[in-house]
This record gives sequence, structure tokens and C-alpha cells, in this order.
Amino acid sequence: MAYFRQFYSMDEWRTLQFAPLWVFTAISAADKKVSKKEVTALAKEIAEAHLYKEPLVQEVLGSVGSDFENVFRQYQADSRDVMRGLGDVADLLESKAEADQAKNFKMAMLLMGRNIAEASSKGLFGKKKMGDNEKAALVLVAAALRAV
Repeated sequence: MAYFRQFYSMDEWRTLQFAPLWVFTAISAADKKVSKKEVTALAKEIAEAHLYKEPLVQEVLGSVGSDFENVFRQYQADSRDVMRGLGDVADLLESKAEADQAKNFKMAMLLMGRNIAEASSKGLFGKKKMGDNEKAALVLVAAALRAV
């Protein structure tokens, strides 16, 4: 399954692997607390990598899931903040990936962000609802990824 990885340097691949973690950080920090439901939602997104239609997303998320402890340790040691990191992801995708592939990766990260945000929020009658802080965080993620 390691097809796309060969086209990226080790540092570039690590930047792509950090993308879902930066999205998670942005969304979970929006309300100043990380909930168990948000952590569970991130784990679910990574575990269900195969459900994403974009092969690059599948491969990146799969590689995160297969080596999560190491990836997370390196993520914690990385000096980039969320906005800079996601900007680096956008730069990398726009310079190395095909246009559709880059767009699909960015959209997958936004979908992941939405799913994480909705995981800890329930509206009337159990309908999923995102809080204003999470909505604002998702807008910032979209802007950083240049997905809008």
C-alpha cells in the first residue's frame, strides 16, 4: 500500500502524517478541552482510512494508524503550530500532488475536522451539532489548508 510515500521525502511524508493531528488539535482546542469523544472520533477516522475515496488519504492515515505512537511523539516534538503546519501541508500538496489529489486530501481533512467537532456535540433529539467555537476552528483549518 506504500505507493504515494515514495514520491515524498521523509520530512514531507511526516508533514502529511501530521495533518490529521493538526486538524484534531485545532478542533479539540476550540473549546479549551479535549473530550474523550473527540479522541475516539480521531481514532475512528484513522482506523477507517480505507473508507476515504482518495488513495493518498488512505495511505497517509493508514501509515499514521500503523505507527501511531512514533508519529504522535514526533508530532509533539515538532515546532510548528497548527496554522503553520497546515499551511505547510497545503504548500506540499500544491507543489507535489496532482490538483484533484490535493483538493481531495484537503477536503478529507475538513471532513475529519467536522466529524471530530460533531462527536462531542449533540443538539436537539440527538442530532449532531457543532458549537460556534468548533465552527470557527474549522474555518481556520480550511483557510490554512487553502481549501476554500
